[in-house]
Amino acid sequence: MKKILSLLSVVIIALCTFTSCDEDLMVSTSLKGTWEGYMDTYYKKYKEKATYTEIAFFKDAGEKWGDGYWIDHFSPHPGDYYYSRIYWEVKNQDIYITFKDGNTSIIIHDYHLNDNHFTGWFYDSNNTKTTFDLKKARDTYDNYDYDYGYGYSKATRSDAEIPVRMFGKITE
Repeated sequence: MKKILSLLSVVIIALCTFTSCDEDLMVSTSLKGTWEGYMDTYYKKYKEKATYTEIAFFKDAGEKWGDGYWIDHFSPHPGDYYYSRIYWEVKNQDIYITFKDGNTSIIIHDYHLNDNHFTGWFYDSNNTKTTFDLKKARDTYDNYDYDYGYGYSKATRSDAEIPVRMFGKITE
């Protein structure tokens, strides 16, 4: 009887573990594509809020992670944006985003996600609560960004140094 109970508990634990992995895969599959909308973002150097944010999540089939880009647009004028490459991963249904320019990373714990809408909030490394409301702009089929090309962080405001992305309300 003890052997059966031990075996049953091992099976239950394994099923729970696989279910969590499957949920992470479902989240990562729903994330795949390009999202646009409101993100409470600004840049210390500019002391100006981004008017809208565009985030692309690239991934291979069956993976729970990938690369992508994050663009904060400051106005509707072409070229008035700040662009960063990102690495992202889904673990235990949390979404980890690391900016490859090295100035920050975030973990999104509290969100609602379906095929067309991604909304919620997160705390950044400065413990600032940031809200976002994004809509699916397009599905992404490969890792090339047709609007911005390959490349790492680039700003269009003739910056010598990488500006620091901040979340939440403008301070200072």
